[in-house]
Amino acid sequence: MLPSYVERRHDQELRACLDKTASGQDATFIMVRGESCTGKSRTAYEAVRACLSDWKLVFPKDSESLLAILAADALSAQTIVWLNEAQEFLSGPLGESAAVALRRRLEQDGPVVIIATLWPAYYRTLTDRPESSGNDSGHAGNLGKLASILEKEDRRDLGEYLFMYGLDLDGSIAVKWQPRSVEPGWGK
Repeated sequence: MLPSYVERRHDQELRACLDKTASGQDATFIMVRGESCTGKSRTAYEAVRACLSDWKLVFPKDSESLLAILAADALSAQTIVWLNEAQEFLSGPLGESAAVALRRRLEQDGPVVIIATLWPAYYRTLTDRPESSGNDSGHAGNLGKLASILEKEDRRDLGEYLFMYGLDLDGSIAVKWQPRSVEPGWGK
């Protein structure tokens, strides 16, 4: 069972992006970027559940399966492609091929959502690659630059927020988070 979820500003931004895609005919690439354990996957899950609950979900396990899905042209309208830890798909021997195939899919009609989670350090590694110079390099970075990027807050800030406002509904935050010293009356 998942702990209670508390919506924040970035949740509204992500849901607005998903709603816009759902009402249109475009393919959209959304990247939820944040440090380890900040809730990137949970944020994406809650947004998809709220906005696209009747859509099909494709969850490839690696670059090879992603390439097979894209090569088979198996993504019909109202499909979500879930790329958890996107660096696993966009780096390595098949990463550039996967990036090219994803970009081609984004150029086609939708509505289709490609949603990815990624740490900021991996994003920098992907997007800092040199531009293509006649070889197959730079496609993953260029793909990353096309994404609508949602930044996740630091998990400690969330714990403090939940604690100060009494929103630790199921006690799970109190177990994992120890509050920093805070001025009396802060948040009141």
